[in-house]
Amino acid sequence: MSKNSKEISSVTSDQKKSIDAISVSLDKISGIATDTSSSSNQVAGSAKGLAGKMQELTSTASTLAGFSTTLQQKVGKFKLNKAMAADE
Repeated sequence: MSKNSKEISSVTSDQKKSIDAISVSLDKISGIATDTSSSSNQVAGSAKGLAGKMQELTSTASTLAGFSTTLQQKVGKFKLNKAMAADE
């Protein structure tokens, strides 16, 4: 083999090693992207579930506020006699 042929062969071999390393890195990046996508989908599902629970809590709080207002109105109708209040 001539000197030029050996140099070309050596450079080609080095390039192949670099390309193989890049390919391995791209495979790793692809795996990470897939894992990230899966995790993002899980987080989105959890967030959607939490949003539903927050709506339930808001509805329950609103109902309780209504009960409280009604209770205050009903209790407000009662008047204590001054004499009865002093005895206690």
